[in-house]
Amino acid sequence: MINIITYERDDALIKDYAEQLKSNHASITTVINSITQKKAQVATGESEVILSGSGFIYEKLKTAIGKEYLFKISSQSFFQTNTLQAEKLFNTAITFGNFTKSDNVLDLYCGAGSISIFISDLVNKVLGVELIPEAIKDANTNSSLNKIVNTEVVCSDIKNYLENESSIPDYDKMILDPPRAGLHPKICEILSETSFEKIIYVSCNPHTQARDLQIICSKGKYKIEKIQPVDMFPHTYHVENVVSLVNLEFGI
Repeated sequence: MINIITYERDDALIKDYAEQLKSNHASITTVINSITQKKAQVATGESEVILSGSGFIYEKLKTAIGKEYLFKISSQSFFQTNTLQAEKLFNTAITFGNFTKSDNVLDLYCGAGSISIFISDLVNKVLGVELIPEAIKDANTNSSLNKIVNTEVVCSDIKNYLENESSIPDYDKMILDPPRAGLHPKICEILSETSFEKIIYVSCNPHTQARDLQIICSKGKYKIEKIQPVDMFPHTYHVENVVSLVNLEFGI
């Protein structure tokens, strides 16, 4: 799937570009043009035009014990592009989380539900929170595709969700996978006061991750337990980084 993000719509130009892409790369099955007039570094648009194909693709992820999950992915929802390394990334999160069947997990920035579904067989239930409605739609579809019954998703701004204190008491572990900009400072402040047994922070930007972790650990409730980088983009300086935080109230 190719998503060409432009400032404005130019049908003649973009259709010609799409045709040239397809003629040079036979593996392309669908091409979308997303239009955004935001000046930030974003990978989504306010509107989109499907230039060819269905507008979505399917991908598979396999757990360390060989269980396979199927995912439907649209252009507006987030999904890791390096599938083999995504499996290593998510399996690292599973190892760090030390999940059990009694765990209720809060999955923030859940995207298309990939992590929620990946851990669903190991825990009691997972609640994913995501701001983008298209991603929520994909997450619900993916739960149905895989016949998962213990995952749920809500569409909400993460900061607004956490500011509602009644949102989180039922959950003992948390997974975070924010965009490159990292967490809003207010989110970090809220997390620094929470009582999760573990927080697993998955990041594509170790710089903003380090900044956020400093705030989350500033109140003395959490400490860093483990760190594991995963090379998602070989031959570039970009890495994903998984960090587990443990709550000192649990005597760990």
